[in-house]
Amino acid sequence: MTMPRAALGLRLLRAGVPALAPARLRAGLCSTPVPPVDSSAAPPAESAAAAAEVTSPPTEASASSDGGSAAPVSVASALLQRHGITRELIRELLPTDPTSSDPAESSDPATSLAEAELSPAFASRLSFLDALGVRNVGELLKEHPPLLSYDVRTQVAPRLGYLLNLGVADVGRVLEKCPAILGADLSEEFHQKVQILQSLGVKRIAKWIALNPRVILMDVETELRPAIELLRSVKGLDLSKVLDALPTVVFAGTGELEKKLEYLRGVGINNIGQALTKYPNLLGYTISSLESKVEFLKSRGFDKPGDLIARNPRLMSRPVGDLTPKLDFVLNTMGRSLDDIAEFPHILNYSLEHLQRRHAFVEDSGAEKKRLQRTFRASLSLFEKKVCKKPLGSFDDFVAQRGEPHLTPFARHGDTFMVRHQAKQAKDEKLAAELREAKAKLAELVQQAAVAAAPAAAETPPGA
Repeated sequence: MTMPRAALGLRLLRAGVPALAPARLRAGLCSTPVPPVDSSAAPPAESAAAAAEVTSPPTEASASSDGGSAAPVSVASALLQRHGITRELIRELLPTDPTSSDPAESSDPATSLAEAELSPAFASRLSFLDALGVRNVGELLKEHPPLLSYDVRTQVAPRLGYLLNLGVADVGRVLEKCPAILGADLSEEFHQKVQILQSLGVKRIAKWIALNPRVILMDVETELRPAIELLRSVKGLDLSKVLDALPTVVFAGTGELEKKLEYLRGVGINNIGQALTKYPNLLGYTISSLESKVEFLKSRGFDKPGDLIARNPRLMSRPVGDLTPKLDFVLNTMGRSLDDIAEFPHILNYSLEHLQRRHAFVEDSGAEKKRLQRTFRASLSLFEKKVCKKPLGSFDDFVAQRGEPHLTPFARHGDTFMVRHQAKQAKDEKLAAELREAKAKLAELVQQAAVAAAPAAAETPPGA
């Protein structure tokens, strides 16, 4: 006997599967259908608390205006509201069938929201994503409707576990950027893309995937290969350094990359590969941003801005408002020339305070004028002893006499190394702790999902 369409639809809906979903969802919304849940079935005694935490609706005792008792407030209802899963969104994802003659199927689809609240499978998956830190499941559902139909244990957990083993701690943020990766094949897409990135020299795989998880879904031949071949064609470019630094730029489209490379060549950067290896972020700026910096340099008298950029590509990271006072100070107060700056354009990378203090100390010590690189790039000890012919510590005393605070940039190289080493060590320890916590949390959530599914599995009819 064929089950009526209305009954079948209600059965699937209570199992967390949109029965009336459009063709784009029906094609593969849930590879493993969740069996219907008998609300009268009780979870095992040892797991009752965990099951209740996911699916049981707490009650909120309060008197209504007419003296009656208030209706229970379910966990699913609160999560639906928090994540912006409105009746309108449910209506969009679960439209009614206009050709149906069954009154039950052609009724107001807003009732499907209440049905969704009653579905333990739906509530369990929504609670799982909420516990991972996903902030707006409603928005992700619009982007990837099958999100709440994936089985937590067989579909979601293995993929999140793979990311955690790579070193990606905040898997919730990864899902916000690309929820569709939960539908990606582990070996054909996850593992394949990681192997490709490693073979190309990307070292910070975890950070790379966290910033651009969509690479997991990209086609190797049509999306990855063209960008790689384009960058390999640039003479002198270290592909691994550029890839490692630009996870969100390299595979955004070869058309934009070609335009930026052509613009940089047109500016007069002869060895563009070497410049990009020094500072890969050159490819991360828009052409309009690059144009504004180039025009500014021309307006200040540099007739070959490409030479400055080739020697100091980081110059393009400085805003015009930051470059202007530095140029004024070097050219006017210090009395240096455009040629001096062209010889050492890195002078514009330093802070204005650094330039002012060292110049003031040189003037105070009566030292002869030396090249900009010698004066401002030398370590503090060499600056004191070789440039200014002063004993060690004299620069610190000079700054203190000026009433300026002793800041960390004046630290000796040994102290600076230790500070950086300790900071990196603390960062690594923090990441390791976050990964341990995330793995434990994932295991706990998977266990809760298993408990929530146990009653449904026990009630599954033979052969269903």
